Amino acid sequence: MKKFFLLIILIFSLNFAASASSDTARSRIFYENSGLLIITHPQENNRTTISSHMSFLGASDPAFPLYINGAEVAVTANGFFTYYAGLELGDNEFVFINGESSQSIVVTRQTAGTWTPPETIYFTVEIYGSTEYDNISRFANLDDDLNALTPLVRGTTFRILAEHDDMYIIEDGTAVFKDSVYQLDYLIPPITVSGGEVAASANDVSITFNVTDYPLYEIELNDNKALLTLFAANDLTDLQPDEIYITDISSAEHETAIAREFEFTRPPVGYTVDFSGGTMTVKFRFAPTSLSEAFVLLDAGHGGPDPGALGPPGEFGPMEKDFNLYVAEVTRDELRRLGIEVILIRDTDEFVQIRERTEYFSLEPDISVCIHANSMPLSADFSRESGPLMFFTLDISEQAADEMITLIASEISAYDESGDTSSLSRRQNFAMSRYTGGPSMLFEMGFLCNPEDYEAMLDTDYLDRTGAALAKAIVMQLTEGDELSTIDDEPEPAETEPAEIIYEPDGEDAQPVFGSAAYSDDVDSALALYIILISSVFFCGSALYLPSLIKRRK
Repeated sequence: MKKFFLLIILIFSLNFAASASSDTARSRIFYENSGLLIITHPQENNRTTISSHMSFLGASDPAFPLYINGAEVAVTANGFFTYYAGLELGDNEFVFINGESSQSIVVTRQTAGTWTPPETIYFTVEIYGSTEYDNISRFANLDDDLNALTPLVRGTTFRILAEHDDMYIIEDGTAVFKDSVYQLDYLIPPITVSGGEVAASANDVSITFNVTDYPLYEIELNDNKALLTLFAANDLTDLQPDEIYITDISSAEHETAIAREFEFTRPPVGYTVDFSGGTMTVKFRFAPTSLSEAFVLLDAGHGGPDPGALGPPGEFGPMEKDFNLYVAEVTRDELRRLGIEVILIRDTDEFVQIRERTEYFSLEPDISVCIHANSMPLSADFSRESGPLMFFTLDISEQAADEMITLIASEISAYDESGDTSSLSRRQNFAMSRYTGGPSMLFEMGFLCNPEDYEAMLDTDYLDRTGAALAKAIVMQLTEGDELSTIDDEPEPAETEPAEIIYEPDGEDAQPVFGSAAYSDDVDSALALYIILISSVFFCGSALYLPSLIKRRK
């Protein structure tokens, strides 16, 4: 009996340890057809819509044909399918038959209501506001949310001229979201700016002004020049640094605007703004001079209870969060092999709030890439879009996005066989692509709602190529192509690993802190496995000793 009890404990412990150690991104990329008929989208029956069309997405048993309302529908090797259907007003029933399985979905199409556009309400009294967070969206006009301007840092102060639905119009005529601004309960006097201390290093030039409040600003980069516009009351004291040349530019549109043009010895790749202690510091950043100096920020989108987009099998197969982490880990490993410092915002299946993710921008990476897999609204035709895309928000990232997606598409043999990549780079306003300190973009590896794309992503060789291609594209940007051809021939980096980041939010002002460089990516799982094994030995020892103890007490 004692040996049987011991055997049970050992089996339980080893199984538990194996499951704990195998919970990795790689272990999640698999799909085994269960013979079920799965309707993933729409996610509920009796759905109501005003759209004239809708896409259905799901998985079937590939051993049998799939029929929808009597018509056979094409499926992939694993039985994945999509079906784009027109909708009549009223109830629309769709009957799915796959072997002995059948399901019925009812979609109700209603007429669209009358939409009244919101009006703009201008304030007749002076109202001032301040930004509540870093990296907030700011737009040139209310009707074009793709044309994002310089995002503002926390504490930027300005007059609010009007409100329009969920947005404020501020003193330079641009628009910001209301929920990123709080109104001040006092009127601010005209902002004055003076002084101008310059500090230069190999990879950046910082200019610090004395300010009576934190002025609204706009920054534009153009080759070796940068245009800084401040909405303040008086001019700036002349600066005479060795690294830059300064030109006064008057503003005809705004009487209180101060515009200064800076010319550098080499083109800046980005900029950061910091308000603190009555000063405003604008740092212009330049590309690293070598890979050993480079620092890359990678973000695997979604995680934990947030699965992201679902593929045809829904929760029965890998979800977006799994693909994101897998490709992020491959990209990280490729870059570290070249000695590049890399921080991965999440390296486990955990949920990280978007504001916690953007806090990592304060570490000033040379390039930032957020990794996702795409989806489409239900009213779209899921079969019409496929392959990778690169999204950017700011002008400073446009060229990098174009070049990187062109390289990636060619490396992974993207689905557009014509070789035309002109439409694969697109402007969109995402929080993780609004970093101003260097190229910043959001990479979509493919469309989970497209059965062919999902089928391809189930192949880990394809994901490996995607991660390696993304790493290669990042190196191209860091080195301007000089070392692009040698990415597979670089020597192994030194034994010491780049420092890992450990983010432990503790209130609104929490900052990222660095952990020891001695820890590897597998330290947590290894420690957990060690604890489990030690516990197993303890329980097994107890199992051997307990019967003797009971016998002795009797």
